[in-house]
Amino acid sequence: FKGRELQHSHLGNELMTKIKEDMKDIGKVELHPKFDGKQMIMVIQPI
Repeated sequence: FKGRELQHSHLGNELMTKIKEDMKDIGKVELHPKFDGKQMIMVIQPI
């Protein structure tokens, strides 16, 4: 995220949730979405 994107971080969280749901058949979430500075990180492990 950069600039004003930080004010709308909830949109990034919603996108990560959608990605997590779309990939549940091919992978499992090892590390749930979290902020690391200005980046949002999620780790998905293949099944």
